[in-house]
Amino acid sequence: QDLTLLIRVLPQASRAALYASALITTLSPLCGLVLDPITGWGSNLLAVRSLSIRTLGIELDTKCHVIAGKCLTQARQQPFDA
Repeated sequence: QDLTLLIRVLPQASRAALYASALITTLSPLCGLVLDPITGWGSNLLAVRSLSIRTLGIELDTKCHVIAGKCLTQARQQPFDA
C-alpha cells in the first residue's frame, strides 16, 4: 500500500527533485555534503545522489523513513542512468 502511494505521487516528487538538483548544482560545491532535514520519501536525496554529491537525510516520520529507506536501497542496487 505504501509503495502504491509512492507510485501515485512519484511524478510530483520527480519534478521537485529536478528543481532541487538545479539548486544544488548551482549552490553546492561538488565535494560538499547536502543536508535534507525533512527527507520525506527521499526524492531529493536520490536527485543529489545522481550528481555524485554526498547526502545526509533526516526524517522523523516512521512511515516516510521506511519508504525512503526502500527507495534509496533500491537505487543503490541499480546503476543510475543519467
